[in-house]
Amino acid sequence: MSFYHIILMLSFLVVSPEKKETKTEKQKNKLDFLTVEIVFKHKTYSNFVFDTGAEGSILAEEIAEEINLSRRLIFLKDSFPPPPLVYKSIKIPFLGRVNIGYRGRTKIFLNKQNCTGKNKFFWSKRNMLFRDSNISGILGWNFIKKYNWIIDAKHNNIKKYDSLNTEISDDYIILSADIKEKEGLPSIDLLINRAFNFNVIFDTGAKHFISIGNNIFKKKEQESNASTFYGVNEEKYVLLDSININGLLFRNTPVGIYSHMPSFRGLAGLDFMRLFDKVIIDNRNNKILFCKKK
Repeated sequence: MSFYHIILMLSFLVVSPEKKETKTEKQKNKLDFLTVEIVFKHKTYSNFVFDTGAEGSILAEEIAEEINLSRRLIFLKDSFPPPPLVYKSIKIPFLGRVNIGYRGRTKIFLNKQNCTGKNKFFWSKRNMLFRDSNISGILGWNFIKKYNWIIDAKHNNIKKYDSLNTEISDDYIILSADIKEKEGLPSIDLLINRAFNFNVIFDTGAKHFISIGNNIFKKKEQESNASTFYGVNEEKYVLLDSININGLLFRNTPVGIYSHMPSFRGLAGLDFMRLFDKVIIDNRNNKILFCKKK
């Protein structure tokens, strides 16, 4: 993750990934992912997924019709967004290799904060994604990268910010990672066990701790039901007694293994972000800050 400004105290900091939620706990959080409330033209909609791992922003066709969103006819090839990796795609049925869809722009309020300018959304008559869930839409990286954000992944609290100086203090230990946009998605560098370098997707739409492309640890693989917003993945994982990520030591760590992922790529999901008190997306300076109280 190309972390720098690592404070010396971190070499003594040992944290453990949080335990998996029980069914009862999951019922309290319907989606188990980061969601926000959106206001379109004085109409309020909950359960928009805040997903840095999706290229574009998508909303349900019913909402586009209800708010009378102006639309422009477009062609969506194969699926949308174009999947940079096999596991990260929104399956939209299509005729041949072309699916007819729409694009519109509108002003919104997000968690009661005004997002100035007109924001781009896509939708499709043939998209089955929203019919089988209580999702209203997805806020993808095309929208998220326009603003600066403070994320409390533990409590599903997301807000914009204007001044970074008012959001962090000396009470926090801070790790900083450079954002390297690749294939339309935010990526950061990881150094695992001080030996293995990976470029991972910073993915708020995945629940994983860390997932990588192959079993570099030569440990016995176990079956997993790890999920993203788009459904359960056919993934395996290895359980490590400890793992050192750029100076941070984690105990009892599950690391996902994707057979279809390039060996040099991976993703960091919500289970990783929930170890911190704040995760700040500073698009003004192309950085992500992981903040933990001392």
